[in-house]
Amino acid sequence: MIAAAWRRLGLMSMLGVVACAAAVVTAVGLYQFKHEAQERRERIVHLRANIAGERGAIDLLNAEWTFLNRPERIQALAERFLNLKPFTMTQMVDAEALAVRPEPELLTIEDILNAAQ
Repeated sequence: MIAAAWRRLGLMSMLGVVACAAAVVTAVGLYQFKHEAQERRERIVHLRANIAGERGAIDLLNAEWTFLNRPERIQALAERFLNLKPFTMTQMVDAEALAVRPEPELLTIEDILNAAQ
């Protein structure tokens, strides 16, 4: 039945129907492509805005870090809280005069379990 209808339409009509179908499929595909491209563009704009905000925050933190690490501020804090005294030559000793710490004894799992009981 369908084949008979196609024969009656003729070759030109069949080509017209196929062309219309192809045009519809192409239009739908193009619309979807355009919509996806717009979404991606919006996402890129959003990401660039986020990156700019993060860079601004990083710049602010770097400025704050630089401000807090000023040598004169560190010196004032050290004098205020550490109660340090100037270094004198009487505090110097030879390396041989320093006590050598013995190696710590290695513990086994049995030693640890026995100590826990």
